Amino acid sequence: MTILPDRALPSDPNNHEAWNNMGVAYGQQGEYERAIECFLKALAIRPDQDETWYNMGVAYGRQGEQERAIECYVKAVAIKPDKDEAWNNMGVAYDENGEQERAIECYRKAVDIRPDNHEAWYNIGVAYGQQGDYDQAIECYRKAVAIRPDKDKAWYNMGVAHGQQGEQERAIECYQKAVEIEPDLHEAWYNMGWAYGHQGDYERAIECYQRAVAIKPDKDEAWVNLGCAFSLTGNARLAVEHLARAIELDGGYREQAQTDPDFDPIRNDPAFRKLVYGEEP
Repeated sequence: MTILPDRALPSDPNNHEAWNNMGVAYGQQGEYERAIECFLKALAIRPDQDETWYNMGVAYGRQGEQERAIECYVKAVAIKPDKDEAWNNMGVAYDENGEQERAIECYRKAVDIRPDNHEAWYNIGVAYGQQGDYDQAIECYRKAVAIRPDKDKAWYNMGVAHGQQGEQERAIECYQKAVEIEPDLHEAWYNMGWAYGHQGDYERAIECYQRAVAIKPDKDEAWVNLGCAFSLTGNARLAVEHLARAIELDGGYREQAQTDPDFDPIRNDPAFRKLVYGEEP
């Protein structure tokens, strides 16, 4: 959408819909200050417009002004209590402020109003996960993917929650779902590699880490884990090669490798000792 020039104001200055629409247009182009100015004009004419309060809340939220965003969403739901998207966004704003309990209350309002609001179910899952309540988080992610099976981030986060509970098989199943939907989700490939490695399946772990670095070449933790996995399979050459790449990205891995038991199988390898300890062959 092309933004109207500054001089192209609504033909009727008292047309609140025109001011609201202009605000939406500015918001779509990331010009949130101008968007807010337009929404304020609209509300000065018709303060009972829940959609305009909601839109202004979105604009404030995009600017990181969560307190003001919350004020706007509160106004929106005071006018239209069943506005589930406003309750959901209010939850997001509270979440951004670190107020998970209030966030959950708002998300719950959203799904009470519209049980098929997959975004709200997903957001409740995130909030519970942040609190370490992984059972509740998993339950909410399951609700989200039951409504929206192609929600890759929900599958990924469900995998994280299962992983936190030590349920690596279930975690892997979730990560696989995530990458089937979004093959470039490097976080899922990386975490799947970690889960396989935790089970001692280093060959599969290597495959997953390789996918992760193919998507995100500067993912240093995947490079070092590749080094560990190759070491544990006895491949000193590839272990050193991948560890060297990790050290290029973060020099702290050199010191870490000096005591990491994953490198014990190759600790006496000359190339490893040169890389990690600076010893000449």
